[in-house]
Order: sequence, then C-alpha cells, then structure tokens
Amino acid sequence: MFSLSARFAVACALFLLSAGVFAQSISDAEMEALAKSCAAALDSNRALTVKIAPEKLEAIKSLASKDGADARASFILGMLHCKGHFAEKNLKAALEYISKSADRGCKYAEYAIGVFRQDGTGLNRNEVIAFEYYERSARKGYPPAMNATGTLYANGEGVAQDFAKAFGWFEKAALEGDAQAQNNLAVCYANGLGAAEDVAAAALWHLKAAAQGYAPAQSAMGDCYMNSSGVPQDFTEGAKWYLRAAQQGDAAAQGRLGNCYLFGKGVETNYAAAALWLKKASTAGEVAAMADLGKCYLDGTGVRKNYAEAVRLLKAASDAGDMGALANLGACHYMGLGVEENKILGKTMIKRAADAGDAGAKLAFKRIAGY
Repeated sequence: MFSLSARFAVACALFLLSAGVFAQSISDAEMEALAKSCAAALDSNRALTVKIAPEKLEAIKSLASKDGADARASFILGMLHCKGHFAEKNLKAALEYISKSADRGCKYAEYAIGVFRQDGTGLNRNEVIAFEYYERSARKGYPPAMNATGTLYANGEGVAQDFAKAFGWFEKAALEGDAQAQNNLAVCYANGLGAAEDVAAAALWHLKAAAQGYAPAQSAMGDCYMNSSGVPQDFTEGAKWYLRAAQQGDAAAQGRLGNCYLFGKGVETNYAAAALWLKKASTAGEVAAMADLGKCYLDGTGVRKNYAEAVRLLKAASDAGDMGALANLGACHYMGLGVEENKILGKTMIKRAADAGDAGAKLAFKRIAGY
C-alpha cells in the first residue's frame, strides 16, 4: 500500500502528465530555434530541412493542442504540414495551426500569414492584410518582417508608398543583420529614396549583404566596382563579385560576367566562357545578355554562326528596349542575315537606335547613309 504522501506524489505526477508537463522535454531555446528555422523556410520557397526527434515532435503536438500554450508550437506544427514533413502536404491544416498561432501573437506566424496573403498561398491574395500582418510581426522585432514591411512601403503595395518609412524599416532590419534589408537599404542610398543619395553608404551596405552570400548584393558589388560607385574602380574585383553571384544563379550577374569574358573586363577574354554565361542569363530572360548573345551568334564569337538564332535573340532584346540589339537586328534585315533582305526596314531600325543614342547604331547609320 502507498502511504498518504506516496499517493499524493503519484496523483501530482498524473496531474502534471495530463497537463502536458512532459512537453517540457523541448526547451524554450529549442522551440525558438525550430520556430526560426521554420520561418526561414518561408523565404524564397526554401525547403524545410529541420529534423525533429519523435519525442520532441510529440511535445510540440501536445503544446499546440492546448489553449494558452506556447504559440510557437502551433506555428511549427503548421509549417511541418505546409512543407510536407508528414506523409503529404496539408495546406488546410497548416493554415489552421499558423492562423491560431498568429492570433496568439507569434511573430513568426504573423510573418507567415503576411507571406501567404501576399502571394495567395491557401488564402485570397490581399496586400492590405499582408501589410497588416507584416507590420505586426515587424513591431515585435522580427527582421524579415521589418524588411517585408519596408518593401511594401517602397512599392506602395497594401499601403501608400512612403520611401521614408521604407528606409526606416530597412534600416532597422539591416542593423539586425538581415541581408535582404541590407541590400534594400543600399538601393535606397544609391537612389536617394527616403534618404539623401550616398553611393559610399550604398556600397557599404551592399558589401555587408554580399558578405553574407546574398546573390543580388554580390551582383550589385560587381556593379559598384565596375562603375566606380562608392568604391574605387576595379574591374578584377568587380568580375569576382559577378562570378560569386552568377554561381548562385543570379541572372543579372551571369549576363554581366559573360560580358566581362566577351570584352576582357577584369578577366582574360574567353569567348567560350562568355557564351556559356550569356546563355544562362538569356534563358532567364536577361535582356542585355540576349543582346550580347545574339551578336555572338551573328559573328560566330564563342559559338557557331547561327543567323536565325541571332535574329531570335536580337528581336527579343530589342522588343524589350535594348537599342544595341535593335541596331544589330536592323543590320540583319539590311543584309538579309537570318531574315529576308529588307534594306528599308533595316535602315529604319538602325536609325531608330541611332536616334535613341546608341553609339554603334550612329556609326552604322553613317556608313549605310553614305556620310
């Protein structure tokens, strides 16, 4: 027989077990780390790679099922459903858990609802509501939400456009180390949006983001070094930054790196490498790269001559407003390369490009006009 004190201890243990105290097998620090990892998976549609031990998962499920419990548990469980951690994705269950967590004030869940409302994942797309949730999360100090709030202010989406407020939110997030916000803050400084134009400050913040491996910032650093914007001109350093971004799939950097190889800017001239990177960028729709690659096919630079492919690329680039491409397309029509010869049309195209200020077109037009 148990003594009175023993029976009391057993009763307490049973009560505590039924109350979910066994869920304390997951610590607050572990819960926070998991919530952050789940929230990070919202950015750029990254896969959720967290691994949760079975006993930890049971603890999270227990906490998520209890009113007034840790709101992060509901968020984590929702994200596990959202990313297919279980047998299959269950967006309905995900939204139920995440909405419940957001209603309890979890900053990660509020950010998630903002994302879902902005892109229409499982919920009607509504930028006004997205802004509200982003701002709620941002005011709790979550850097990605600060950046998202700034982005909506900058773009005038879901809220009246206000560059000063956008700058303020970007700065807050940038100071917390958010790479996207650092890059956005740099863009503000570079263009005088919400603050006085300051190319040195722009280069500084681009560099901070680039050092974290953020590809758009690495590409921007390449631009800074190539154009002497906030840093001394250094083609070699610029090409290095383009390469880093290009290797991560940044289309703008791929196109600019291809151009570097084409003209030997910061690297040794390498036509095969130029064509390789220009093809990657062109496939992604980078206009300048299509113009460069079209000229490569026209001249047989780094690739076999292919007038039909040259015309296709040059037309795509000229339709997007590239005047150099328009001039080269005009030359194709003028000489009948890849298309039926039409000197009038070709001359008209070249003149349009020349009138728009393209230097190569001006020279070409002088030649065909005889002066």
